[in-house]
Amino acid sequence: MNILNKINKILNKLPLADCPLCHEMADKNGLCCGCWQDILTLQETRPVCFQCAEPCLDGNICGACVKNPPQFDALYAAFRYEEPLVTLLHRWKYQAALPYSGTIAALIKLVLSKLPPQPPFDCVMSVPPSAQRLIEHGFDHTAILANAVAQQLNLPIISPKLIERQHRVPQASLNRKQRMSNLKNSFTLHFDACGKNILLLDDIATTGSTLNELSGCLKKKGAKSVSAVVLSRRYKD
Repeated sequence: MNILNKINKILNKLPLADCPLCHEMADKNGLCCGCWQDILTLQETRPVCFQCAEPCLDGNICGACVKNPPQFDALYAAFRYEEPLVTLLHRWKYQAALPYSGTIAALIKLVLSKLPPQPPFDCVMSVPPSAQRLIEHGFDHTAILANAVAQQLNLPIISPKLIERQHRVPQASLNRKQRMSNLKNSFTLHFDACGKNILLLDDIATTGSTLNELSGCLKKKGAKSVSAVVLSRRYKD
């Protein structure tokens, strides 16, 4: 068992007396029953493009993906980026609220219901932070998501240490156009992805530029397909 598995096992056993969102008595997965239900109402029910997960009238493929296909083959998301999920993610990601990791892992597992019935995935990997961002956050939050999914699907996980990411201006501080160019050539892969069907994990997708850039690198390394899974999709509208 690697160190990340050991940490997750310990964290998942730590009871949260208070719900991190409303401070009522925590009940399920570290949240009170009310806040858990509030997050579940954010599950996407509208038809969405199967490739980018943006709302799409027929639920097939949107015009944007037809005109300019992303490097990833599909994007799956369970929740809209709205409260109270926004607050939970912000505290977990930016305030290093590690005891919430069990809650986040339970939520990302709900995304798996959107995956094909028999996904032909060979491995799971996460979108890693840069070395500087890892120091700022104090932990690799996306690795926790990938680890939870890998355990659920019984798949091997590609170590984040094999993915080098250059530090760039935070995506959250940029507009859509700037996001698309900010990450160009920011990833270097130190493994062979030849012939692999890869399941790629991240917490939030907005423009999809990070997923797109890393997926392109994986394709150049020979990946057969890249399917991205995110906890939350932040829509253009």
